[in-house]
Amino acid sequence: MTVFMFLAFIVSCFIADAIVQYLRFRNAKANETSLMADIPMDERQIYLPKSVLFDKGHTWAQMDDDGRVRVGLDDFLQHVVGRITSVKMVEPGSFVKKGDPLVTIVQDGKDLTLYAPVSGTITATNRHIGLNAELINSDPYHDGWIYKIEPSNWKEEISALTPGREAFSWLKDEMVRLKDFIAFAAQKNSNAPAMVMQDGGTIKVRPLENSRNDIWNDFQNEFINASKE
Repeated sequence: MTVFMFLAFIVSCFIADAIVQYLRFRNAKANETSLMADIPMDERQIYLPKSVLFDKGHTWAQMDDDGRVRVGLDDFLQHVVGRITSVKMVEPGSFVKKGDPLVTIVQDGKDLTLYAPVSGTITATNRHIGLNAELINSDPYHDGWIYKIEPSNWKEEISALTPGREAFSWLKDEMVRLKDFIAFAAQKNSNAPAMVMQDGGTIKVRPLENSRNDIWNDFQNEFINASKE
């Protein structure tokens, strides 16, 4: 009986410690989110790797040494959307054409559908983001990649993509468009993302986080769907 009680005591200590660690983690994430909400967003915060090719619909592509192309969403988009809670992916073995729906990113029931930057057969999905979609937020170009694709028309299609070393001008234009988008949304709806009014009015980081579905739908049409036209 004494041994049993001792073991029960040890187990209860482990459980109590795990609960404490979880609560500390949850509080840290809550504080992080609160702090992020007050940070202004500008193009200097957005990472544009020189080795990556960018699509106007805010996906990226990079050919690996084995000839396959890794694909994901760019740092601009994850800064705008904020915390990604899940992703809906196409099954490996599927063939996609450039411009086909490729992945849907979800935040608590709101979503955006992104399109394929290149054509080819999906040979692998990143199982890690299936378990932890926030990897896309923390490391969109490395641990947060989404697919590996065997390209079918790489040489022709890369001409429509922008190399990272040339993408900063495009990014600045996107920031101007985003500022106008948020300002217009604020005029239409009092629940629109707030702006940090300094130096002419800069946008808070994660402006779509906690926004309503209609604002997400408008962003889908103006920044994602319009890129195909």
